[in-house]
Amino acid sequence: MQNLSEEADFTVLVRLAEPNDYWIVPTRELMSMGRALHDEFTQRGGSPASPVMIRVSLVVERLAGYHDAWDALWEQGRGDR
Repeated sequence: MQNLSEEADFTVLVRLAEPNDYWIVPTRELMSMGRALHDEFTQRGGSPASPVMIRVSLVVERLAGYHDAWDALWEQGRGDR
């Protein structure tokens, strides 16, 4: 995830199920959450070099406000979000 714009980059997370679920998240928010989860993992004794396995339920909980937030892609430029 290099060369990202702090203002306009989004990541779309997809849970392939029936029906599919989508979370439209500003990339900076997702990266911040990833760092926080990794810090929590290492504070509980996990190795800093280990990949962090994230439960879907945790993503659903922490990113609830971004679920099906497709409008955010157009609102970002207007400062609505």
